[in-house]
Amino acid sequence: MSRIPLVAVRRARRLLPYSIIMNVFPPAAYQFVPQIKCYSSIGSSHHDNIAPSDTETARMRAFELIKSSRDSFMDAEQVLLWWAHQRTSESVARSMQILQQMARHELSIEVQDAHLDRKMVNAIVINWQAVYKDGQTTLSPRGMLQKLDDIATDCPTFSLSGKAISMLIDVAVQSDEALLAEQLLRRLLYEQSFAPSTHTLNTVLQGYSNVNQPLKIQQLIQDFQNLELPLDINSYNIFLSCLANNQQPDLAEQYLQDLCRGVYHVTPNQWTFHAVLHALANSGQPERAEAILARLYDPYDWGALNVRPDTTTVNIVLACWARSGSPQAGQRALDWLQELQAWSAAGMMNVEPDVITYGTVIHALCVSGQVEQAETLVQNMYQQYMKQPGDASNSHTLVPNVKLLTPIMEGWSKSDAVDRLLRAEQFFEFLKDWARYFLEAPLDRAVYNVMMDVYGRCATTDDELGRAEKLLQNMKQSTDHQPNFATYSIFIQLLLRQRRVGRAEELMEEVRVRFKEGDVACRPDERSMNQLIRCFCRAEAPEAAAKLLTRMCERLCDPQVTNAIKPDIASFGSVVASFARSNSDAAAEHAESIYSWLKELHQRRILAEGPDYRLQRSRLACWSKSRSTNSHVRASSILSLMAKHHPETDVGDYNKVLTALVRQWKLKRADELLSSMITDGPVDPDVTSFNLVLLAWSRVNALSAVERVQELIELMKTLSCDKGWLVEPDSISYNNLLQCFARNTKIPDAAEKAEVVLQSMISANKASYISYVSVMNCWMANGNLHRAGKVLDLLYEECKKGRFTPDRKHFQSVADAYQAADDTNKADAIMEMWQSLKQVRRRYH
Repeated sequence: MSRIPLVAVRRARRLLPYSIIMNVFPPAAYQFVPQIKCYSSIGSSHHDNIAPSDTETARMRAFELIKSSRDSFMDAEQVLLWWAHQRTSESVARSMQILQQMARHELSIEVQDAHLDRKMVNAIVINWQAVYKDGQTTLSPRGMLQKLDDIATDCPTFSLSGKAISMLIDVAVQSDEALLAEQLLRRLLYEQSFAPSTHTLNTVLQGYSNVNQPLKIQQLIQDFQNLELPLDINSYNIFLSCLANNQQPDLAEQYLQDLCRGVYHVTPNQWTFHAVLHALANSGQPERAEAILARLYDPYDWGALNVRPDTTTVNIVLACWARSGSPQAGQRALDWLQELQAWSAAGMMNVEPDVITYGTVIHALCVSGQVEQAETLVQNMYQQYMKQPGDASNSHTLVPNVKLLTPIMEGWSKSDAVDRLLRAEQFFEFLKDWARYFLEAPLDRAVYNVMMDVYGRCATTDDELGRAEKLLQNMKQSTDHQPNFATYSIFIQLLLRQRRVGRAEELMEEVRVRFKEGDVACRPDERSMNQLIRCFCRAEAPEAAAKLLTRMCERLCDPQVTNAIKPDIASFGSVVASFARSNSDAAAEHAESIYSWLKELHQRRILAEGPDYRLQRSRLACWSKSRSTNSHVRASSILSLMAKHHPETDVGDYNKVLTALVRQWKLKRADELLSSMITDGPVDPDVTSFNLVLLAWSRVNALSAVERVQELIELMKTLSCDKGWLVEPDSISYNNLLQCFARNTKIPDAAEKAEVVLQSMISANKASYISYVSVMNCWMANGNLHRAGKVLDLLYEECKKGRFTPDRKHFQSVADAYQAADDTNKADAIMEMWQSLKQVRRRYH
């Protein structure tokens, strides 16, 4: 008997039952009867729930069959197909393992055609697609493609079908891997010469729409047109929707006009016009949206396209007005609603206002500040619904929706009305009654949170704060609207705006304990936590903010904690800046602790961003104000780091280091830093830089100090005139010189020189109150009360004009000097001058 080809046996086994195969091909089938029996039963739909031990046996037996002969190769194929129908993560791995083994051994088996046909591969990809959508496997589309390509490398007869690639494209788009989807599409076109369907083309376009890349979609559409691929109106609708999301109404309207003129040989539909209207709504251009709607109703224009506007179309136009920010938005939306009601009543249009229409008009009125009209519209809507509550044609369009009415509470919170909080509370009570009547249930937590947000915006007094606290307590006592983290966050921010830091910390601890005890609703989110940290900083409570931030950092470093919240770089910067403003003795040490946490998290790659310029500048400010003996050293090291890594480092940062040096009496180093800024520094000094060094020298009781101050002032004049630097000496600069003269009275003619400087300052309108006092002190130190009295007379005249606010102690010191010199009349005259200045001050006040 001649041997029947095994190819015929294999093909027959796919179509015929086992008994028929044995009858038709007994000699050929006899040698692998056990395998047929075993794997026909395994592959049957009646054996889907076989035991794990059997599945493992089947897998191992499949590998043995692959290696044994070309006949048993087909039986391993049956095992693979069984795995490909299980829809589990294990089935994906098992089927891929079997496929890899079959590809490795196919070349060693003499067969007359390819065993790895495309139907088998399609089954594997379909199984993976279903498992991936259910989230049961971590094998990404790119990883799946790589595995299949590796198999193709081992087996030249193996190739992916167009169906398999199309399924990979679908999953890639769902995973926001638009580039991979495009690469797969081009692989279909150029490598396999496969003509993709319109659905596949649109799937790739939708992938780029999901990641907001309209220019890429436009380029692909042009490529598809050049290749004469089958595009439909949905292809252009995807592009127009992406333009709407990216607020590009001009390009969207241009494409709409081309589509209406038939440039692209497809007819626009309702979705086309809706996409363009959405683009205009997102960019706040209601007039252009109205023009499009008017052309749709014109039978001699776009009305000939047989695209009929519906309620959704009109609602988008209303949304254009609501988002436009125009002061006429509320009135225009209300006019549209009245026209719709009139047309619907007259039967002129098949467009009936629905609950979305009313909600959009209410939103537009509230945005325009017409909250009372919005409340009136709610009453009208309520009455219209109550006319025929049993009529399905009416009730299905105007079913009361509480969430669409919450903008009224928000509108009152933004209103200028004196009783805005009271009106919002009244409407909130109205919503409670409405919910009980229509929904037969209390309001949900979202509406309560809107009311809490209203308190957060409007509450200013203790009584209003108490009402917000009462709302929070009522929510905690209820079973239907328990507070979540958003509720606590809003109320804590309200407390911090009123500087109730203690109560805010108590609530932060309360919400932390609730989440720890299993209340999932109180789980903090990243955005809210970072916002709360900044609120604590604005409330000048850096210690509390640092406590929250440190706890977040500790949880991030704890390997036992999963899904820990990450602070952003702005939170670190806000805490350090808050310490810099606090003037606390330990501010610098706290700032260094926060900086260390950020540096560690960045080095461990937990946070992508490291310390930025803003944080380093705040850290530098902390050390410049610190009383620590090494503050100038830390400030100098921070400045060196900033100059190296942050090119935006400016003169203000150098001035902070000068401040630290002056505070620590490091006169020589301050002078050296100023000199380096003048000669070869990365930034030029300003007036403040010179004044800081002048201040340091003015405190020194030595002739060299006076000389150095005079040199610096002359240098400031030279740099200002010759180089155009903004370092012209100001009143503070000259006052430092005058104070230097007052401190070094043993210098010959110190008082005379000081008075010369004062006269020049008066001429340049740079003299201040302290200028007169410094010269007066110089004359008094020399024992020349007459000249001191003359300077006091000049100061008295300036105070009479209201230029300066006099200080009694300066008049008293001169009067005491005259009294000690037995010149009682002059002493009394000076005090009378002071009394007269008190009358002048009252008159000016």
